[in-house]
Amino acid sequence: MQVKINYEGQDYQIDVEENQTILQAGLQTDIDLPYSCEAGVCGECKAKLVSGDVNMEIDDALEEDEMDQGFILTCQALLKEDSIIEYPEDRL
Repeated sequence: MQVKINYEGQDYQIDVEENQTILQAGLQTDIDLPYSCEAGVCGECKAKLVSGDVNMEIDDALEEDEMDQGFILTCQALLKEDSIIEYPEDRL
């Protein structure tokens, strides 16, 4: 499957293997994506799912309203289909 990532004004399209998170695929492709804990609790890797679908086992760093707006944790997100995500420009 593939994911299109918009990060810091750049668009990237990368292949994501089965059982590989979006973050893992991005880092493997040498995209310097934000992350910290890789456990789904810090929220550093938060991005918005623009289209597509993912599965996340852990989403502790997301508030309910963020999930309602389509935010995901890329360190936990496994693709269910080709997807598009974007990182917020106003992230800390």
